[in-house]
Amino acid sequence: LGLTSLKAHRLITKANQEGLVKVYIDGEISECVALEDELSGRYGLDYCEVVPDFDPEDLPLKALGIAGAQFLKREIERGEGTLIGVGHGRTLAACVEYLPRISADGIRFVSLLGGLTRKFSANPHDVIHRLAERTGAEAYVMPVPMFANTVEDRAVLLGQKGVSEVFDLARSADLLLAGIGTAEQEAS
Repeated sequence: LGLTSLKAHRLITKANQEGLVKVYIDGEISECVALEDELSGRYGLDYCEVVPDFDPEDLPLKALGIAGAQFLKREIERGEGTLIGVGHGRTLAACVEYLPRISADGIRFVSLLGGLTRKFSANPHDVIHRLAERTGAEAYVMPVPMFANTVEDRAVLLGQKGVSEVFDLARSADLLLAGIGTAEQEAS
């Protein structure tokens, strides 16, 4: 076709995001399956998927994003009436990036965390906004900061009708999606 590898990669990424092609991860599957079994048994998990790490020097955002997008797509396709709670972070942003455009009739998304911020570039709600845009689903943002300054401020925030309604939605979510960051010793 006479395309550079960069152009080919961009076209494949765009086709994946639009749902025209599906990209699957090829890696050390037997190790992943063994770890899935161990984690499921140890923690009583109903569902566990371990993905291979493409680049041990960097965060495995691509592998986690693709696997997360496939999981989320399956959950969305399972049916109407599902309320999905969504956290923040780079891993969930990668999941949305790799999620193809799909119709999510009857599905609703709700933020699990506050996080209003003064810096637009650091807005955690970008994940839920992009998820709603990618699926056409309703999305409810948690309209509060991540932390209240005082106990009194917390009471005022939770006393607001719009805030309490979103908290009630989050508590009643059928599925919760949250990133855990890194599992390294130095992590907080």
